[in-house]
Amino acid sequence: TDYGFSLDKQIAEQACGELAYEIDTEIVEMLAEGAKEGGVALKWSRELPVGVSKFEHYNGFLEVIEEAKAIIYNRTKKFHPNYMVIAADVLPVLRFVNGFTAVKNAKMNGPYKVGELDGLNIYVSPALGEGEFFLGLNGSDMMSSAGVYAPYMAIVPTQLLGTPDGGLAQGFSTWYAKALLNKNLLVAGKVEGKSNTYRPVESSK
Repeated sequence: TDYGFSLDKQIAEQACGELAYEIDTEIVEMLAEGAKEGGVALKWSRELPVGVSKFEHYNGFLEVIEEAKAIIYNRTKKFHPNYMVIAADVLPVLRFVNGFTAVKNAKMNGPYKVGELDGLNIYVSPALGEGEFFLGLNGSDMMSSAGVYAPYMAIVPTQLLGTPDGGLAQGFSTWYAKALLNKNLLVAGKVEGKSNTYRPVESSK
């Protein structure tokens, strides 16, 4: 009351944000596992060849993305991927790729959209391991989608419940299904090698 905050509203926002984060993470993990079932099709090393600048070498990552598009197109004879999910340490590589456009003031809640590249929506997810990425297709119907997320019930709160110590408790829940539909619409990749600029901070002990 003193500071003009609504605790009920803030708790509801945080609870919905946490549930959305968990659902997004589950979906990314499902798609990533589906992409890896056929093996990691694409690998690229960030180690700089002798006599090649970082800009030139990192910009060559675009060839890997084009190869991923070709793999999905050759499998399906119909489709190109329209999204790419990357681990956080792959983002510095994409920053060097011609055509990459970053999203300004990206909204973060775990997985988030970081930008676009030649028709690909690019997302960063903490669910992926170091250097991992995958491309996939999310179309307008189930025939052209790698996976489906189907909520039966929106996020709803319970009524406030009194606790023996005089406090109040409230729960939030949702109900949904998810399924992997077509692994041929997914392809996995891996960026190998360590960043030349990143050095972990060592303890002074």
